[in-house]
Amino acid sequence: MQQEQLQFFTVLGRPPVRLTAQQTAWVLNCGEHTIPAIVAAGVLKPLGDSPPKSNCIKYFSTAEVLALAGDRAKLSRLTNAIQERWRNKNYNGRNGLASPSGKSAVISISRTARS
Repeated sequence: MQQEQLQFFTVLGRPPVRLTAQQTAWVLNCGEHTIPAIVAAGVLKPLGDSPPKSNCIKYFSTAEVLALAGDRAKLSRLTNAIQERWRNKNYNGRNGLASPSGKSAVISISRTARS
């Protein structure tokens, strides 16, 4: 946030109504790069089109993010989604494309040999 925005919200006395992925990560105490995994797990939903375009800035409802931060069950789902993302990423880096959960990272296309 820019200094002017920070001063404005301090005077206003309330946070902005929507947060960027970076601001959401700050509130949830996680890395910005984990936000897509949290969204993919269905723990958090961005505002706007569903699903939002990949090249657009994603915004999240401040009220929803704060409610998530106060709900132990949802925080547990969030933590599990982050751990699963890193587990799959680390496993794929060491062992090819199959994930430890048994889900294939790519779709294989079988080809029949013609004589």
